[in-house]
This record gives sequence, structure tokens and C-alpha cells, in this order.
Amino acid sequence: MDSTTPADPTEERRDDSLRTVTPEPGAIVDAAGKPGTQVTSAEVVSGADQPPDGGITACFILNFVDLGFTYGFGVYQEQYKLREFADVSATQIDLVGSICVALTLFLGAFMGRPCQRYGMRAVSIVGSIVFFVGTLSAGFCTSIPTLIVTQGIIQGAGAGMLFVPGAAIPAQWFARRRALAIGIGASGAGLGGVFWSLIGRLLISQLGRQWALRVSSFINLGLCVIAIVFLKERKTREARWREGEKDEPILDWRMFRDPVFAVLYCASAVSVFGCVLLRLAPTLTNANTQVSMMNLGSASGRIILGAIADTRAGRFNTVLAGMFCAGASQWLFWSLANKSGSYALCMVLAIVYGLCGGGYIGIFPVVLAHAFDHTRLAAITGLFFTSELVGQPTGGPIAGAILQSSGGNYYPMIAYSGASLVLGSALGWVARGLDLRMRQKGDAGGEGA
Repeated sequence: MDSTTPADPTEERRDDSLRTVTPEPGAIVDAAGKPGTQVTSAEVVSGADQPPDGGITACFILNFVDLGFTYGFGVYQEQYKLREFADVSATQIDLVGSICVALTLFLGAFMGRPCQRYGMRAVSIVGSIVFFVGTLSAGFCTSIPTLIVTQGIIQGAGAGMLFVPGAAIPAQWFARRRALAIGIGASGAGLGGVFWSLIGRLLISQLGRQWALRVSSFINLGLCVIAIVFLKERKTREARWREGEKDEPILDWRMFRDPVFAVLYCASAVSVFGCVLLRLAPTLTNANTQVSMMNLGSASGRIILGAIADTRAGRFNTVLAGMFCAGASQWLFWSLANKSGSYALCMVLAIVYGLCGGGYIGIFPVVLAHAFDHTRLAAITGLFFTSELVGQPTGGPIAGAILQSSGGNYYPMIAYSGASLVLGSALGWVARGLDLRMRQKGDAGGEGA
């Protein structure tokens, strides 16, 4: 961002000289980016994105460690509830995982400025060390309060530092296959969830919970070292200084003056209340298998939806369709599974929900990169995902309260969960319409849907 950047981010959207617009393949533009002739995929990438690996490896590994290990917390949650701390309330135990997730999202919002000033590699190094210290120290804890501090607060702080680099790196390097690149990188979260669920259970059974955490901390540290070696930024910190770029605001609240960002933010905030299936799975029958299938579906969905988003289907359309289908799949398959008690339908639900739900969440950054200034994606992504701060820790308890108040009848809870995602997708379509209208007003090129 230079000194000519306007205070109102909406102005960036209207003025092509202040905003890099990457048309999707098939968009009708001329050489200046104005409506004209049809461009091909090769022309979209021309002169911009040719490096062999600009961040997929690093992104994949960071997500594998950061989000994947967090997704595998259910193994330790089960150990705490059923064995080590059976006399402690479930609410206290749940705080360990809830605080970790909340800090990941909360601190991620503040990482844009450090990433710009010191570079994503430096932020990732610090985050890796903090994450390692949190997990390792949790391996020496024997009470829930100390686990809240170590596995919750310290590990969550490290995860928050790793979150933005893991989400934002590929967008700096890819244009023609940006969504696929982000999807492949984000699939590390789903595969990491499967890996850490299986390995965590194995380590606990063979070594005990404390040694399982200690061993896991060193595995994660080694993976982070590999990620940092592969991590590359398009523009170095020194180059930004030479060009006189100003520091990003710690939190760029001006983004909420952009109606597209504001409505998308609301869509995300509403939809996350519907992502309760994974959080409720530990209380359901065959939970371990369901969680593994959902994580596998999530990993596959991020790649599949990423590939689809790079076609004429479009990035907005693909993400919002995934959000809608995640809600509709709960209405359909969860209702049928609840009625019939079919194990097969439970597995279908886990796969379809994982594919659609994990897919849309994983490639959401590509919509942000497309709709806004992709050179500021680190700051924008961190701010955007604070939309989940309320729904992540409260969505599950609200669903549980609905289930309890209905006397164990799952249908009201299924209706609530599915409706949250469907309503979120409806708000997303409103944002897409606003984005398209503003592009047409500014003659900034076609959105390609």
C-alpha cells in the first residue's frame, strides 16, 4: 500500500489504477482491464505467476500443524473426560480446546501488520516456537487449569501466528490456478486432523497422554522447520521498505466501510453456527470414524472446490454453493440417519458435510483475494476470520441446549444447524451481487461469477 491508497477501501474497488484486478478465465476484458475481448487462462497469468512453488508446500504443512493438530484435540478431550479428569466438569475441559480455537482466530486478526513489517517467515518462526512450547509444556501438566494455560492459551497463541501465513501465502503467487493452490494448501488441515486423530490415539495408548503430547510437539516442530524452509514471499520486507510501503493498521476497520466485505463478514459469522457437526461428533455413536471421515472429506473438498472455483463456475459461486450444500446435507442426510439409525447414512453425512463444509471454509481466502486487494490478503484474512469468534465457541453449546430442551429430539437441532449455513450462503449471494455491481460501475472487468 502506498501513499496514494485512498482511506476508503471501496475506492480501491472502483479505481483500477489503485487495485490489482485479476480477471478469471473467460472474463471479457481488453488490454487495460476494461470490457473488451475474451481472455484465456494463459493471458490471465502472463507476466505475473510462473514460479514452480510459491507457497503450496509451506501452506500445506502449516495448516497440517496449526489447524490439523487442533482438529485432533478430540482425542485428548476424550482422554481428559473419560479417564484423567472424570471428576472435572465437561465445561472446564472443553475450555482447553475452545480457548485454543478462539486465540487462533483472535490473534490471526493482528498478524497482518507483523507479516508486512517483519515478513511471514519471521512470524512463522515465532509462531512455531510458541506452538512447540505450548504443546510440550502441556505434556508435563497434571491438572485442567495448567492445561488451559499451556494447551489452550500458549498453543493457541502459536496457532494464531501460523494461521495467516498458512492461509495467505499462495495468493501471492498464483492467478490462473489460485483457488486450486489455496485448496491444496488448505487440505493440510483436513489431512492433519485425520493424522493427529489416529497418531494421537496410538501414542496415548502406547506412551500415555503426557508423552503423546511431548512426542507430538517435536513432530510438529520438525514439520514447521520444513515449512519455513519452503516458505517464500513474492515481495521481500526489504523491497517493501525500498518502495516506501506504509505499515498496515493493526486492525483495518475501514474494510467494514466496503459493503461487500461487511456482508461477507456477516455471512461467515452466521454460517459458523451451523458448523456444529464436528464439535458434536464426540458425543455421537461411532464418533472416531465420523471425525476421520469428515476430515478426509474436508481435505478432498478443499482441493475439489478449489479446482472448480478456477473454472467458469467462478470463485464466489463455488464457495457459496459449498456453504449451501453443507447446510442442506445436514437437513437431508442427518435427518434420514436420525430417523433410520443407518450407519451408512452417518458415513455419507460425514463425507458430504466434510467435503462441502471444509471445502468452502478452506478456499474462502480466494474470494477475499479476488474481491479485494490480494497484496493485503494477510491483513484482510486475519480480520475476516474474526467473524468466527462468537460462533466457534458457542455454536456447539447452543445446539446442545436445543437438543436438551427438545428432550433428545435431534430434528430441531438439525433445523437450526442447517439453517445457519443456508442463511449464511444467502447473505453471501447478496455480497456477490454487490461485488458484481460495483465492478460494473467501475468498469473493472468481469467477475466470471
